[in-house]
Amino acid sequence: MTTAEVIKHAPLGIGCRQLTLALGPACGSLRPGHWLPVGDVCLPVRDASAATGWVELVHPDLAGLVDVTPGQALRVGRPRGRALAAADDRPVLLAGSDWRGSPLLHWLDRQAMPLPRGSLALWEIDRTAPFRPAPSRILLPGLPAGGLAAVPDCEGHGLPSRVTSHRQARPGCSTERLESLAVEWLAHHPGRPFRLLIAGDAAFAARLQAATDAPNVTVERAAAV
Repeated sequence: MTTAEVIKHAPLGIGCRQLTLALGPACGSLRPGHWLPVGDVCLPVRDASAATGWVELVHPDLAGLVDVTPGQALRVGRPRGRALAAADDRPVLLAGSDWRGSPLLHWLDRQAMPLPRGSLALWEIDRTAPFRPAPSRILLPGLPAGGLAAVPDCEGHGLPSRVTSHRQARPGCSTERLESLAVEWLAHHPGRPFRLLIAGDAAFAARLQAATDAPNVTVERAAAV
């Protein structure tokens, strides 16, 4: 364990906060998919810069972190998880859930080229999200017409997206389960090789993998293991 100074701590999206720490040269090794132990919790890396020595993390409104203020020193452990590989010529299906999905936005920001045609981002919101949904500007013939809420960060990169909220039924969001939309999208591209990048809790990942299991789908998970 080492200590890192809090540079910024501010609200983010729905029920989330961005925590920026001064970590020094260690930031140079952090990549999308890495998680960082802070105190008693493990948080996903949202962004990292070797030039500034800062790392941005995302967390829900957790007891013990909500009242953290700039200038405070926090205990930080060694990074966990595995960096997600850069995009290749296969279309990508990004599947995020609540605050734990934030590594996918970090990964998307770092891609040098637009993702291949057929790529899509799906996000499931229960109580939290590192963004606020906005109406989509991109029509998707392979998905049901209802529920046009999208992930602004994704659509800013030209990546089509849809947001589901089958438990909370948030305005504009699809009420279908995310795995159902994923299956429909893959069926719209039969046999085409896909990368499925998952960022969510273990139950979310398990049901999504079970629904999309196919020889043409390669699964990668951004998890703190």
